[in-house]
Amino acid sequence: MTKILIKFKISFIEFTSLLFIQLHLNKLCTFFHNGKRNANILNTGYETAKLKVWWEPTLSIFKELDCKNEATLPIYNYLDFKSEVMNSLYKRYFYFNQWENSRKPKQERYFFNGEIEINEIAKNETKALINDKIGDSDYIFLGKRIINNYFLPQIYSYFNNMDLNDEFYYIWKRIYWDPNEESLGSYCRKINMKWSMDDGKTWVNFIPEYPLISNEGIY
Repeated sequence: MTKILIKFKISFIEFTSLLFIQLHLNKLCTFFHNGKRNANILNTGYETAKLKVWWEPTLSIFKELDCKNEATLPIYNYLDFKSEVMNSLYKRYFYFNQWENSRKPKQERYFFNGEIEINEIAKNETKALINDKIGDSDYIFLGKRIINNYFLPQIYSYFNNMDLNDEFYYIWKRIYWDPNEESLGSYCRKINMKWSMDDGKTWVNFIPEYPLISNEGIY
């Protein structure tokens, strides 16, 4: 049996403004404070698999806190982090007389990240990965097992337990995989799945099967 790491990175686009940040401040701080170092450990229900998720602080309000990357991100407790965000808000929108501009929404991109550690995969699955045997039945079986057993149920519970109201459906629509609407290969590419067998030193694209192409595009 072989140990592997699987990571994913799902991008979201949000239209933010001062009003948006004020209304969602608690949620934003909960999502972003400390990034990967404050990752949520989710119960997979399997002793052989561990899952952790975190958000990248890529919204411009967080960039102003010098959160340029994981290495420079200050370590905060939640209340201190929220205080820093509030101070940054006032500097940005009031000290520099940017109130009018702040009311205009602008497009922002942010990322939901995760890492799955699987302690046991079969030799035939390992061989399919190493040899990059796209379309191989063992590779496809491994991909479906990861998504259906270690990923989707846990991510659904994670978001469903938050007070997101209508935003839950927007987020879940972006994450959910319907095999009748989208091929496994296309889905894995959409969520930027990669695998590693050297504890994350090198990463390889995780594509169990080729994305299917129709007249309507890739699916």
